[in-house]
Amino acid sequence: HARITALIAVLRGIVLVYAALPVTYTFAANADEKTERYALSFWILYGVLLPTLKSLGLLQAFSGIFLQWPLTLAWGAIGCTWLGHFLIKRKPLPVHLTAAMLLAGFLICFAGTWLRSVRAGKLSAQLLEGLSPGPCLIAAGVFSLCMRVGKKGYGKLARMAKALSGGSFCVYLVHLLVLRVLAHVGFSTSCFRPAVSVPFLTLLCLLGSYCIYLILKRIPWVKRWLI
Repeated sequence: HARITALIAVLRGIVLVYAALPVTYTFAANADEKTERYALSFWILYGVLLPTLKSLGLLQAFSGIFLQWPLTLAWGAIGCTWLGHFLIKRKPLPVHLTAAMLLAGFLICFAGTWLRSVRAGKLSAQLLEGLSPGPCLIAAGVFSLCMRVGKKGYGKLARMAKALSGGSFCVYLVHLLVLRVLAHVGFSTSCFRPAVSVPFLTLLCLLGSYCIYLILKRIPWVKRWLI
């Protein structure tokens, strides 16, 4: 029951993204670069930065309508499609910029979470949320890096990047189920030291989720409409 509930929760989160696709696709296909940059900046401000500041308790000095400006996660997720489309339409970002994005994103996630958790005496996961600045920077950096690898034609590396990206959405949909199964059979971050158990559990989750993708993509309607 818990696994089904987790899957339903994830599906609810993407329903709005799917429902908005006719609008977002039409906009992205017809908007000029200036307008698209404005839309992307709007999303970064109201869908990424302000919600993060609000979750960190940094908007407490404000009141009234202003506190309704930050987009909720369900609405903010729509902006991820804009970001992906924008990166695809443009030339791959320079390697040094991609590296800087990855490093900055990692530092925000790791150092920010560590500092806040030490102060709180427990895990503070706000900076690990999918639409917080750190994960967004990492996602854009990895996406741009994969585009560069694909366009340069690095043989096996390019094919691996293409295969992983093809299953990425399915991995997102089922990763919570896989984590719950792993926890049920005894695999958790408490098995070893966190420095070992977290990467190990992440790898197991990725492999398990990708195996599910390899199965589901053989079902025509699932492959076409869901993953």
